[in-house]
Amino acid sequence: MPKISESQRETRRRQILDAALRCFSRDGFHNTTTADIVRESGVSQGTLYLYFATKDDIIAALADDRHQSEAFLTALAQREQDPIRGLLALIELHGSTLAEPGRLDARRVGVQGWAEALRNPGVHAAVGHGAAE
Repeated sequence: MPKISESQRETRRRQILDAALRCFSRDGFHNTTTADIVRESGVSQGTLYLYFATKDDIIAALADDRHQSEAFLTALAQREQDPIRGLLALIELHGSTLAEPGRLDARRVGVQGWAEALRNPGVHAAVGHGAAE
């Protein structure tokens, strides 16, 4: 079997996560199956399991992606010398992401992630880890 490049691997991972995000946004965590994610992403069931062992691993990866994005915005705001200007920059940066229509799925899944963290220890660890950083 030919090896794939790291770029191809990341593209496939992103394809799966984007499909999962759409499925979770549309149907919620509990009503979405890995078969739904496979169908939405166009990959095989085996390919999905090469990247993620469980549906909870997919949820954790989405949470991690969100935390990385938020950390990047926070780092940009922290570059300001004046703390007030930094806070205003943070509000502007985060606020602009809330206004993007293309991020509706991510916002919906983010809310579901926090709710799921109340009942699922694995999701709680993933969601809480990024929030604590």
